[in-house]
Amino acid sequence: MTIIKLTTVGGKPVEYVDEIIGQGGMKDVYFSPDKSYVVAFFRDKLDYQGKERLKSIIGPYRDGVVVPAYLSYFFFAHGSVNDDMLEIKGREKEGKWFASASNRSKFLVAQEKGSWLTHLQITLMISRAVRRPPAAGRAPSRPSSK
Repeated sequence: MTIIKLTTVGGKPVEYVDEIIGQGGMKDVYFSPDKSYVVAFFRDKLDYQGKERLKSIIGPYRDGVVVPAYLSYFFFAHGSVNDDMLEIKGREKEGKWFASASNRSKFLVAQEKGSWLTHLQITLMISRAVRRPPAAGRAPSRPSSK
């Protein structure tokens, strides 16, 4: 695990682990050593028109971006059964692992499953959160599992 240290244009020190955790269409994403934020770098340099377009949309162009990361309970702490045979330990939790009874019972260890009380609380929070945006025309009525 190699830790890269750099300084932003604004003079702020930034550290990240030299292991790609995700990729988008234009950027590669890395975790900080303590996983409290992520750092994203554009893969290719933008040409003049691309930079001008970005400036007009969001303001000054930056080669990398530092953003907050999810808290630790959004990631699998124990993984799956049989010594984490699915290699999900440390990966982001997705709804499909908990919504599918077969995935839940066959593959998740007991520590990851939670209790019926926590499931009820989560269901209530999701139903309250999902109800409003579609009614206001701000979001699709069918959210993804991510």
